[in-house]
Amino acid sequence: MSSGCAVVSNPIPHAREILSNHLGVLLNAFEEPKEFEKAILQLLDNKEEQVAMAKRAFSYMHKTTWENVALQYGLVFGELTHRIEYLRFISPPLKLDHIKKLTTDFGIIQYSDFNKPDLNSGYTLDDNARALINMVMHYQRFKDKSVLTMASIYLQFIEGIQRSNGWFDNFMNDKGQLTSKNKNTNLEDANGRALWSLGFVIGHKNILPSNLVFKAENCWKKAIKNLNDIASPRAIAYAIKGLYFYHSVYPNALIEMYINTFAQQLLEHFNVNSEEDWHWYEDYMTYANNVLPEAMMYSYLATKNNEYKKIAETSFDFLLTQYFMKGQITVVTNRGWFKKKNKRNFYGEQPIEIVTTIITLDLFYSVTGKKKYRNQLEIAYSWFLGNNHLKQIMYNPKNGASYDGLEDNNININQGAESTLCFMKAQIIIAKYNSMQKSQKSNTDIDEKPLKNKFPKRLKTRRTTIKSTI
Repeated sequence: MSSGCAVVSNPIPHAREILSNHLGVLLNAFEEPKEFEKAILQLLDNKEEQVAMAKRAFSYMHKTTWENVALQYGLVFGELTHRIEYLRFISPPLKLDHIKKLTTDFGIIQYSDFNKPDLNSGYTLDDNARALINMVMHYQRFKDKSVLTMASIYLQFIEGIQRSNGWFDNFMNDKGQLTSKNKNTNLEDANGRALWSLGFVIGHKNILPSNLVFKAENCWKKAIKNLNDIASPRAIAYAIKGLYFYHSVYPNALIEMYINTFAQQLLEHFNVNSEEDWHWYEDYMTYANNVLPEAMMYSYLATKNNEYKKIAETSFDFLLTQYFMKGQITVVTNRGWFKKKNKRNFYGEQPIEIVTTIITLDLFYSVTGKKKYRNQLEIAYSWFLGNNHLKQIMYNPKNGASYDGLEDNNININQGAESTLCFMKAQIIIAKYNSMQKSQKSNTDIDEKPLKNKFPKRLKTRRTTIKSTI
């Protein structure tokens, strides 16, 4: 079951304990070869059920991987010893195996069936824009030239899906054809994300090959003609990020005007929806919420308007009060958005909300120097390493992928592009802080305290180091 196999078993005690909810076939009696024969043949004749049963079994048994067993031992020892415990999570090595597997000569495939790329799911502008940003970040951090080849593929996809008027479509099938979803879906957020990715490339022109930057600049020139068509808050926020990075290398009054215009629109959203106990831009929280205060902070950096900085911190601090509880991060879920007047839903957390929190915490720490942001960044990252309500790791140690979701009782074991790219981005950011810690340690020659990613306070345990790679 742990290897992802469909199983047939006679009714031994541990099989009776585990084989429920269609996780396998439990026979009724011992020494009945005919029962085995019947059950095995039924599975062999029904490949679909065999595969589905195997995936359910693997998902259920995920809690028994060595990394998760190590976490459970730490918690048991903690309860038995009645000692205060600080778990120091050790980040696994950054692996691009699954991202390379998802990447074709055309772009990065959207979904994955467990760890197998689902070519039928096609490609999206969203994922290729995310992937392009990741490769630039990776190259900036590690100077690995091999990622530039993948960056070229993703940028080529973005270039290919741009319309003649500069606007972008989002969805392509496995044959490179536009799908009907482009007509039935609001494309503003995807276009904002494309602007972010193009601006990000241009903003790092000093370290990137000229042909990559040249292609990004050509797409940019066509795209910015459509800035006035962007109205949704998140699309505006993504556009501000792209404009900021562009402005960092090509400062000019027109770009600053656009940033100011967009920031004023977000400010208006905030003023309309904010109340005494609700300091937010909308009367609900959905996905990628962090990008809104992040965009306000970038607006401040570009314009030096202190009002933008004030609203950025006010709104972000409010969001963080909703996300950080008892030494863990618990984000808005995909099971129902968090509305101002309603009770909040839990479970169904996705990596995208975790990593957008990490990205924004990184920015706010670099701007303000407030240690609370750095501490919360490390706690947020530990969500991937097991500091979540299931106490299970959220990544595949074999291929470096992230699982798609944290549910109430199990992990969604599919490993799509979005979740894996999110984990990669989080690893690149945390690598910077790990390097800073090593540098500070070598400079002072004083051991730093372990990262204080606490499990709930009821656990009083001995200090322990748990490796996330066994």
